[in-house]
Amino acid sequence: LLDLQTGEVKSKELIDSKEIILAGEKDRIFYLIGDSEESPIEVGMVDPKSLNLQPLFTLKREELEAHEIEETANFLAIEPHGTRLALMGKGSGTKDFILLYSDKGLQTVFAPNIPADSYELMGLTWAQDGKTIYAEVLTPTPNEHKVQLSVAEIPLDGRLAKLTPLYQADIDFRDQDVGGIPLSLSPDGKHIARSE
Repeated sequence: LLDLQTGEVKSKELIDSKEIILAGEKDRIFYLIGDSEESPIEVGMVDPKSLNLQPLFTLKREELEAHEIEETANFLAIEPHGTRLALMGKGSGTKDFILLYSDKGLQTVFAPNIPADSYELMGLTWAQDGKTIYAEVLTPTPNEHKVQLSVAEIPLDGRLAKLTPLYQADIDFRDQDVGGIPLSLSPDGKHIARSE
């Protein structure tokens, strides 16, 4: 942990060698440890003073399988002014899912209302109002070796998502690792940035 005001660096070695993913939102730092394919995933908060891990909940393999989720992304999207976390789950069929968690555990799992027969989600980020999630969406094209990449504005109330097409890419549909790179929303909520 780097203090940008003082230049002080704090570090702490984990007891085991599992990979840890960190995600921050203002003064909160969340972590994710584990692999949904091999072991339960622990989600919690990092105490910025002691760097101690404070577990919140565990994503259990059985819980994911009950919703036909084969795999989860390895990053968290944090609600800007709230307490919820969003993760992506790769579905066994033609659609992916969004999993919403509170500090008590799983709240809901839903397949976004994307205007396409099949799609793949990537790179979630919350809108400032906490009522919408933005995501990159891959949808098939008539050319089986190309996909359409769009940004989706996904209302959490189940209404139809709005897709803004960006470009077509030379990759096979559903042949991507789950997750992608999270989108970055500007502080005023008017611009989204993405990287390749």
